Amino acid sequence: GKGPASDKVIRFSVQPVDEKDDGYRHVMVNTDSTGIPSQYLVQGLAGVNTSVPSLVKSMGFFSRTLRSWVTRNPVYAARQIIRDPFTATMASGVDTIPVLTSLKAMGKSIGRMRRGEVGTSEIERLGLVSSNVFTGTSEDMQKILLQITSGKGGWESYLAKADALAAQGDASTREVAFNSFRKQGLSEMEAALATYETMPFTQRGTSSSLFLLSTMVPFLNAQIQGLNVLYNAFSGKATFQEKLHIKQKLWQRGMLMFGMSMAYALLMSEDEAYQNANDDERYNNWFVYVPGIDEPVRVPIPFELGIPFKALPEAIVNVMRGDRTAAEAVKALSKMVQNSVPLGPTSIPQAIKAPLEVIADYSFYTGRSIVGDRLAAVDPSERFNANTTELAKFIGKGTGSIPFLGEYLSPVQIEYMMRGYTGSLPLALASMTNPLFGSAAGEKPTARASEMPVVGSLFQPKDATGLVNRAYKDMETINRAGQTYDKLMEEGREKEADAYADRFADELSLAPLAGEFKQKMGRLAREEREIKSDPNLSGPEKRRQLDEIRQERIETAKELISERG
Repeated sequence: GKGPASDKVIRFSVQPVDEKDDGYRHVMVNTDSTGIPSQYLVQGLAGVNTSVPSLVKSMGFFSRTLRSWVTRNPVYAARQIIRDPFTATMASGVDTIPVLTSLKAMGKSIGRMRRGEVGTSEIERLGLVSSNVFTGTSEDMQKILLQITSGKGGWESYLAKADALAAQGDASTREVAFNSFRKQGLSEMEAALATYETMPFTQRGTSSSLFLLSTMVPFLNAQIQGLNVLYNAFSGKATFQEKLHIKQKLWQRGMLMFGMSMAYALLMSEDEAYQNANDDERYNNWFVYVPGIDEPVRVPIPFELGIPFKALPEAIVNVMRGDRTAAEAVKALSKMVQNSVPLGPTSIPQAIKAPLEVIADYSFYTGRSIVGDRLAAVDPSERFNANTTELAKFIGKGTGSIPFLGEYLSPVQIEYMMRGYTGSLPLALASMTNPLFGSAAGEKPTARASEMPVVGSLFQPKDATGLVNRAYKDMETINRAGQTYDKLMEEGREKEADAYADRFADELSLAPLAGEFKQKMGRLAREEREIKSDPNLSGPEKRRQLDEIRQERIETAKELISERG
């Protein structure tokens, strides 16, 4: 039965064995003999699910698949080695040089793995190695077994090594944190606890509903725990606050980042890649140039801390310089806050999220159209860009098309669906099949850094996507104003039409310019296709001509944006 009322009783349910069995069971724990207080041994099990509904399990499959592919992408480890150190130094009181010390620790860890010295470091000995690779469920056992077999050949060995690399990307900052806490005077056990709480991946609350939701939504629990760490830091309730002075360090280092971000925004104000970027690309990354590479590297900001101390000051500078309107800046920052809050639009179960976004033609994360205004004007089979794989183009054409709500899925939508279930790594692998599906059109244009498989997402392209998107939105506003005025006149509502014309005089006066913009963009798109399909042009020559078209597209978009003001 349900058992007596006691804090030493664990209650759970099982499948009834017969009609008289209500399915309730209980266990009385002798906490005195174990020497473990009741609140840890018994109450700590409250809310732990002993069974998961079949529907949740089936929907959780998509979440687990996406999580596995995201963490197995080498780019994941590279980004974690940048984000985590900043968060640890600001929100957990770690005294170290961000990124550099974590890179050094990761190098040592990889060296130990190659020498077979697993379990020899302090954080491994104390069980502090934790990662987004692990979910805190029985699924982890499979990955642990994979790592055990990592010395063997075959596909499983590659997966194990990818999991190990991702885990080391997460664990390297923990090793740095542990050593820093020890130097600041914490005992070994205190340093271990403080290190664990820098990012408690496996910590969960007692809500069974949230447990089930986190099964269906990848990284939801990590997002919740990350916000909890920030709350404790800002409120001065973090573990060992008095010894580590976490709250004081957070504000000191945060304001330093605030000032440096304003200086960064001023320095980048004339940079081509920065000017052409979308708002989410700007505010979620620093653009850093590397010698020998034309496109800057995207250095991701430290999760939620980047919003007040990096994105906000940068947006202020953009508005002050007239590069962005106040409304555009507020919209971009609001989107970042929305993405950081659990249980928002981005917390839709992964099994249905991608199809919903494709149906709505709206990305819940970026806040932008999936297809885009430029591609929406052409047939679905022709909706692709320079980075679209030939396999997606093949599926999106002819008999290979997939009917979706009465219309065929375009190549852009096919890749978005695939990315929504498996991340970007399988698409990078699919790009290797381009020669099998591509047409014989001579050499491909010389690839830029942002177009390279796997690592391309680390670079910010100079393709003017941000500017062109803004220009198309302006064109849409201008066309809507003209169509509204025409409707009022056709219906004989002349007084209302005159009032509307006075209110939207600027938009109505720009109607000819909007028409020219649309025609010119169409012409540039045709020229771009002709260059790519010309078998007589070499790869470098194609790249040169495509860059000229890109520059003309930038100037055309700038003209419309500046005229609208």
